Amino acid sequence: MHDNNDILSIASDSSDTNTDDVETPRAEEVTQVEKVPQVEKVPQVEKATQERVRATPPVEEPPVLLDAKEVFCGIARLARALQETGFKAEGIDWTGNKDKPVSRFCLLDLAPAWGQQMFWQKVIIDNTQLVSFVVPCHSDSTSISM
Repeated sequence: MHDNNDILSIASDSSDTNTDDVETPRAEEVTQVEKVPQVEKVPQVEKATQERVRATPPVEEPPVLLDAKEVFCGIARLARALQETGFKAEGIDWTGNKDKPVSRFCLLDLAPAWGQQMFWQKVIIDNTQLVSFVVPCHSDSTSISM
């Protein structure tokens, strides 16, 4: 009951294949698949709620201190007072200063031109806002000659 054009006999390499040996599939009764009811409404998704996230407090930048220089400072009392009121103050005096400064200070001889150049470079680099030239405290001071 097979005909010679059966797919199995056509595709076979051997010529001695007997088409009668091939079984024909039996038709089985398939049970009917139950129909799934279609979804009529799309389920509503609840809106996401935003949780309050605790942010780290902003890092406070240190206050910008105004820079001040007290030139011919001697003991540097003005520089010390300026530091106590919130300035970034520094006293400047020559290397022969016999006093012991009570504040931050820089020893710099301002008599030669190179010393004056270094001083003005320091003023520019430090972004100095206030420069105070103190009156010499005694007559033998080298600041009088300037």
